[in-house]
Amino acid sequence: MSAVEPAEVRLAPESIEALAAALAEALGGEAGERGREEEPDRTSAAEIARRWGVGRRWVYDHAEELGARRMGKGSRPRLRFDPAEVAERLGAPRPKGVGSDRPRLTAMRAKPHPDSLSG
Repeated sequence: MSAVEPAEVRLAPESIEALAAALAEALGGEAGERGREEEPDRTSAAEIARRWGVGRRWVYDHAEELGARRMGKGSRPRLRFDPAEVAERLGAPRPKGVGSDRPRLTAMRAKPHPDSLSG
């Protein structure tokens, strides 16, 4: 029987986060519960943009004001947001299926930008 060399597996950061969340949920118990109490659920800029009806670029432009947390190191770490913290600063997200994509964000006093990160 011949020896099989292990293959290298590379995962996208999103896959790693999903795997870590699934493992934490599966393990549950004391460690899983303690982690949930200390750190709120965080979500992406795209999800915040969708919930509040603004462009993703606008969310990135106001990340600090919205309480973004940097995940990882390097020149462009992923940003994650606590929806409860965003709601404190902007008000409740718009109800699903109600209204247009026009923003309701007078609190920030800035025009939202389109979703394009280049412009």
